[in-house]
Amino acid sequence: MNYNDKFFIREDCYGGYNIEKEGKKAKGLTIKSPLTNKISPLKTAIGAHTSYKGISKYICIDLDASKQAKENFLQGNITQLQNEKTALLNQSHSLFTFLYQNNLTPLLEDSNGGYHIWIFLKNTKQEIAFKFGQMLKNKFNLNEVFPKQPSIQEGKFGN
Repeated sequence: MNYNDKFFIREDCYGGYNIEKEGKKAKGLTIKSPLTNKISPLKTAIGAHTSYKGISKYICIDLDASKQAKENFLQGNITQLQNEKTALLNQSHSLFTFLYQNNLTPLLEDSNGGYHIWIFLKNTKQEIAFKFGQMLKNKFNLNEVFPKQPSIQEGKFGN
């Protein structure tokens, strides 16, 4: 499996998060140059835009533990974060069942402070991916689903 083909729809730029101080929230940004095999200037994660020119390659659901659980974890108290991640994992079971029943194969990723659920698509119109993501958000009481908008203006990057 070529992961770039699954995740990256744009060749002219990529996103990511740059940690400026240990224990502080990472700042999201867009690097306006092609992603190469060279080391990224980012200190942490490289990200991919969900959509480009009206097409989406995936829907990503972000299941996050609370800010307080993450802060406690940074202070050495892991119990709250572990409990919240267990609850998030349990929440994802009904979503996975629904997706499998609709012939979709999701991928679950541990994102340290929660989980990501990836639903890979075959170059789907962004508006359709957005509407399906919003339906999932409402049906399963989810906080954050990408793509976050039905379209992106020319010259903009979206999410």
